[in-house]
Amino acid sequence: MWNKLGALAALAADNVAAHASAYAASCAGLLLTLAVWIAGLAVVEGQAQQSLAQARAGADVWVGARVLGRHAPLDPALAQQVAALVGVERVELRVVGTALAGETPILIVGVPALSLGSAVRLGEGRAPAVPGQALAGAELARELGLSPGTRLALDGALLQVFEVSGVLAPADALGGAKALLVSVEDAQALFAESRASNLCVWTRPGYAEATARAVERLQPGLIAITREQTATAIERAKSRGSGALSGLLAPLLAMATAAFAAQSWFVHSRRSQEIALYKLSGFSGGDILLLTAIENALVAVLLGTGALLIAWVWVRLLGAPLLAAFLIADLDAFPAQAVPARFTPLPVLLGFALAFASTATGSILAAWRLSLSSARQAFA
Repeated sequence: MWNKLGALAALAADNVAAHASAYAASCAGLLLTLAVWIAGLAVVEGQAQQSLAQARAGADVWVGARVLGRHAPLDPALAQQVAALVGVERVELRVVGTALAGETPILIVGVPALSLGSAVRLGEGRAPAVPGQALAGAELARELGLSPGTRLALDGALLQVFEVSGVLAPADALGGAKALLVSVEDAQALFAESRASNLCVWTRPGYAEATARAVERLQPGLIAITREQTATAIERAKSRGSGALSGLLAPLLAMATAAFAAQSWFVHSRRSQEIALYKLSGFSGGDILLLTAIENALVAVLLGTGALLIAWVWVRLLGAPLLAAFLIADLDAFPAQAVPARFTPLPVLLGFALAFASTATGSILAAWRLSLSSARQAFA
């Protein structure tokens, strides 16, 4: 049995090698579709992992407010009330808004000066040391031509000039890629607003859920989200992203499979003569189907390996050009920001399975029908 299987495998390998150019032409669509699918899932997984890592390293509770269905600012006095709750260790204000640099809208993120000064993932320059200095994200710096020492006039409620003291590293988190980070005080002065956009709350172990519910009882309209709720939302977003990508590429995979089947039909005459020779040599119908399945498995392995290699080079070495702009908001087609990616075993194994299913669909049924026909008809 094993000797027979080995002989069929060797024959299948010879057949694939002999018709390599035909297989390459018929599998090109499948190869590119699988490469895009594997690369896209790797980016979605990498983005989710980065977001989860940020959530784990961030505050235990995020506090915001909604009034009439819209986001509302918070009174700074609320921070003192939250800090007085049992189990709360510290509270930080955040200010988030949009200002104009000429006609270009820029996301402004205000954080405490101490946190701003401790930024370590800098690609250029240094952390802000005095009021009026800011850190620029890698994408924003490339888009506006910013570098350490550049001065930038921002029009919020007031017109203010900021000096870019540093540029975040391209490998920094995606959230700051197109943002300008300033101190809370500078952001409040820019927007002429003493209130905060949200609060970040750190608690003692085990107090996060109780603190969140206590914060929501302080006044109507407050929303408190724990780290665990954030992680759940990230997982749901990852599932939606994976599903959307798979749904988008499903018709392309179907068309690529149909193209492979059509190519298989064009070589029907040659394939029928091959199968007739196998039957005259003593091959049974089962042997012919097993030989075809082994050929499909070999092609699927080559397809899956090639798709994985293309996806890895596309994402890891080239930075996912074109793909990143589709999957991640605010990134350009050729981003300066490092795109997070994580190649997990499941998409790779599914890629091999899809490759085998696609090639088998186009050839095993035809091989079965030809194995039932008379050998004389192939040479008629």
